[in-house]
Amino acid sequence: MQPATIIGWTGKGRLSDLRESALGSLVAGRARGVRLKTVGVSLVCSGADPAVVSRTIANLPGVGWVALGYEVSNGLEGFTEAASVLARKYLSPGTTFAVSAAAAMPDQSEGDMILAVSSTILSRVRGTHVQETKPKVRFRISFSGPVGACGVQIREGVGGVPTSRRRIAHCLASGGRHSSVAAWMAALSGFSVRLVHVRVDDASLREVAKLYSELSHRMDPSRLSLHIIEGRGGAAQTLSSWLGSSKGLHVVVGAHLECDREAMNYASSAPPGTLFPVLLLQEEDLREVYQALGMKEIDGAPSGILGVKPRGAVRYRMNQFKGERVEMHAILDSLVN
Repeated sequence: MQPATIIGWTGKGRLSDLRESALGSLVAGRARGVRLKTVGVSLVCSGADPAVVSRTIANLPGVGWVALGYEVSNGLEGFTEAASVLARKYLSPGTTFAVSAAAAMPDQSEGDMILAVSSTILSRVRGTHVQETKPKVRFRISFSGPVGACGVQIREGVGGVPTSRRRIAHCLASGGRHSSVAAWMAALSGFSVRLVHVRVDDASLREVAKLYSELSHRMDPSRLSLHIIEGRGGAAQTLSSWLGSSKGLHVVVGAHLECDREAMNYASSAPPGTLFPVLLLQEEDLREVYQALGMKEIDGAPSGILGVKPRGAVRYRMNQFKGERVEMHAILDSLVN
């Protein structure tokens, strides 16, 4: 039996987008020899260390769960054999388990597969019993006819919608809590993310670079970019000038009910296409997601930029960093003059 990782899809968006973004993440993570194929509503990854694959795609938008196990090519006998090996490894007397199966074809019986595998497990490890609600161990089976994979779920995925190349969100990023959480929520909503930062000081730039680095390890980095905008005028005029030339784009703003008045004024008069994913979230929820991203609060983050009206056209230039899974210092080395 060939070791394999089974990647469960949330059922939102498109499975083809999840396949593409999973492959992009694996390539960026330098997982060599990867073979990725679709089996029903799951992805089966073989040819690489399952533990490495699991770590690489653990936070990928669109992943519902991750299971480690074996690829199967010889029908029911192969699935029960794989389940037997896994049961001896993961179960002990008194352990509860459940079996979930997903067939690629509607005429294939998922119930028969669950019954056969459950019976095999009960006979191999005495003293175990089935519990559907909160099992200690959950077996996952994805199959299309005689082929597929059988594994044990080791973690829940991050959920959300697989990122799409066709849907792009320009996320205004200051490096602070609200804008960082808004960018991650855009990714979980299926958008490719372009972080747009108006350069005002090195402290904020460092936090935005860290945000890019964190996101590049959570999603397909080919669907992530960082745009640093610098203008001759003030930050407000520079950003307003960029917004004026970016009509028709999805622009994501981290404005929040507890933000200052200027940001909320902008939220109330924003042009069509502007998204406010964190508008109604509680501050404690925002802080929890922010910390889960590996970020921390900084002093002196830009504020009040959105509420200032431009006094005239401002010329600006844009530096870009994109498509790579990198650490923060690599971004700063390329952007800080």
